[in-house]
Amino acid sequence: MGRDTKIAWADNTLNPWVGCAMVHAGCTHCYAMSSQDHRMGRVEWGPKGTRRITARGNWHKAVTWNKVCEALGQLETVFMASMADVFEDFSGQMLDHNGVPLWTSPLVDGDGIPVWRSSAAGGPEDMPVSMGWVRSRLLRYITPFEWLHFLLLTKRPELVPGQLREVGLPELPQNCTLGTSISNQETAERMIPALRRVKALGMVNRIFLSYEPSLGPIDWNWNGSLLRDVDWVIVGGESTNSVGKARPFALDWARETVEACRSQNPPVPVFVKQLGSNAYDMFRGKAVPVTTHDKKGGEPFEWPTDLQVQERLIFDRKGAESVRKAGAEEAVG
Repeated sequence: MGRDTKIAWADNTLNPWVGCAMVHAGCTHCYAMSSQDHRMGRVEWGPKGTRRITARGNWHKAVTWNKVCEALGQLETVFMASMADVFEDFSGQMLDHNGVPLWTSPLVDGDGIPVWRSSAAGGPEDMPVSMGWVRSRLLRYITPFEWLHFLLLTKRPELVPGQLREVGLPELPQNCTLGTSISNQETAERMIPALRRVKALGMVNRIFLSYEPSLGPIDWNWNGSLLRDVDWVIVGGESTNSVGKARPFALDWARETVEACRSQNPPVPVFVKQLGSNAYDMFRGKAVPVTTHDKKGGEPFEWPTDLQVQERLIFDRKGAESVRKAGAEEAVG
């Protein structure tokens, strides 16, 4: 687990803003909605809800991480937007971290962080802050960080090409990898081709899949292979939260994913994140509940040996990739 995140497959997490809307079945028990809407009441979820930009100090974390990584001589990954979707097509006015409507400014501060105002009194050039305005400045802000690699996970990969063109960017920054979330066969067939299209257009060098929460089996051989051109896969079961009880997760779905990834040429790195709160395994033709001490089923030493697979993509400053294979001992220690 990273230095500044609870996400097992990244080193840090950065949330430039908070709030989103549900896209498919995987969103139903969204932990971000559970935390930021239901429990804390910071935003209202949904297409007509609210979106809050986080405080400037939060954005500044990337500056600090980059300096620390440079001093250590090691690159770290940053999971971008666990509480939002960078590529959401939200049309409302963005709010500041206190819930005040925001207005644009042409300025950036000394660290390159965009300047926004909570009042339109700044000048006639000011306009209501849109998500597109913040997205444009976010992508430009993260571009110079040589010691950070950003993992952008979206449920809207089909929107990425148009949004990049709208903000005058031919591609995502070189220090970015783009992923999409899938949960079953239907979402895989719909989302993965759209993600691969972004790569085929030359707008990103690497793509990954987050098969989490896994809600049903996936035929990875569909239409030739759903893993074609995919660089990394994450798989895991759902956790119970305030939105609802975790839906069932069959360990065989993870096994089939690991097998499919290993059968590719070259093999696709795969990261089994957790078993979730409602996992089961098959024994003599019957579904048997899997009980773990960790309520999210996130401790690899509690899993069957064949699922203790946690491979991460690692990038150097030039973007070359390698794979670190972390077994149960490394994951625990």
